[in-house]
Amino acid sequence: LEWLMETTRMAPQGPSLEYAFPAFVIPLTIGDSQRDQWFARAELAAETVLSAPVDIPLLTVFARLGLALIAIRSADAARANALYQALEPGLVSTPISIISSQRVLGLLSQVAGKPEVAIGHFETALSDCRKSDHASELAWTCHDLAAFQLSRGDHATALPLVDEALKTSREMSMQPLAERAMALKEQIVGGHNTSDSNPHRLTEREIDVLRLITDGKTNNEIAEDLSISINTVFRHVSNILSKTNASNRTEAAAYASRHRLLS
Repeated sequence: LEWLMETTRMAPQGPSLEYAFPAFVIPLTIGDSQRDQWFARAELAAETVLSAPVDIPLLTVFARLGLALIAIRSADAARANALYQALEPGLVSTPISIISSQRVLGLLSQVAGKPEVAIGHFETALSDCRKSDHASELAWTCHDLAAFQLSRGDHATALPLVDEALKTSREMSMQPLAERAMALKEQIVGGHNTSDSNPHRLTEREIDVLRLITDGKTNNEIAEDLSISINTVFRHVSNILSKTNASNRTEAAAYASRHRLLS
């Protein structure tokens, strides 16, 4: 990515692949631990393309896709809705083979709070990936659709999808996806046994992380204590904050105390 940004710095400022490609690739690949720093670079590259007086359709799509991925990973509903409106009319016919355009539209719809629209895009993405034998993207689509179905309380539909994502990600050595799929499966299986004291369906691993958060541990200390990667810790913390509707770690700790999760 540093090399990619060096190429961008050497290029004349304007709507070119040297700006459009980083705008898309950075949010597609960067880990959570560095995302704020790199998202700023991706947004600047995207705006360089989009603010130019000349509109080159493929470069515009790359730039907007990058902004869409940032909106998705940041759970920014308003921005996701705006980008869906900008992308949806022309995205389907644009040859982007790196990621399923239908999966992106599904994720944008989900973040924007439009579940019925999202399910249509996810199912189309699943069908397209199976037809094209795009195994890695199929695995990601299975994971995202499983997570979506779980958010609707449909464990029965989510479980076979996450099992397929887990199997393929392990076969293809897609370690980040394998970790996410395993965590999601724990959440799906554990969701059947959640009590009223845990109404937001935290998984056992998320409760382990929450316990360490309550103890004042840093993310690095949590990773060391639980023998997991720092990116996995970031994902668990993000899930905990989202599920408990907490804006920070202190509020998450208060939630744990209020619901007696750690007793």
